Amino acid sequence: MPYFQFKAAMREGKARPCFATSLLSALDNNEDKAGSEEVFISLTGTAYAAGTDTTVSVLNIFVLAITMFPETQLAAQDEIDRMLGRKRLSNMEDRESLPQITAIVHKVLQWHPAFPLALLHCTTADDEYNGYHIPAGAVVIGNTCHAT
Repeated sequence: MPYFQFKAAMREGKARPCFATSLLSALDNNEDKAGSEEVFISLTGTAYAAGTDTTVSVLNIFVLAITMFPETQLAAQDEIDRMLGRKRLSNMEDRESLPQITAIVHKVLQWHPAFPLALLHCTTADDEYNGYHIPAGAVVIGNTCHAT
């Protein structure tokens, strides 16, 4: 929703509570209105676009995997039909009753991670990993391809 439409929806009380409503409410109290609008537009635009490339990558990998393993697709569809039927979409509460789907999601993320290297971290104390000494203050980059 474009910025000015969103602001109008907020004024009319029609905007659903979300990151943008909280941020705009906080920025409305700022004296620098022009600067606040610019910050709001930048932050919400970044938050909206931030996950699109990795989401598309994961979906592409999923489609590739599911076409390579049609028996997995059939088993997953059977599980969905048994647990949810065909009248509604799943939600987070259904996760426990959909172990096949959960396993497929985990396997896709493990098989071809969209972003194989984790964000940079810095150790706060000396540590040891597989016999290697890691000093405090060292930069550590997790490799999701080797995570179990």
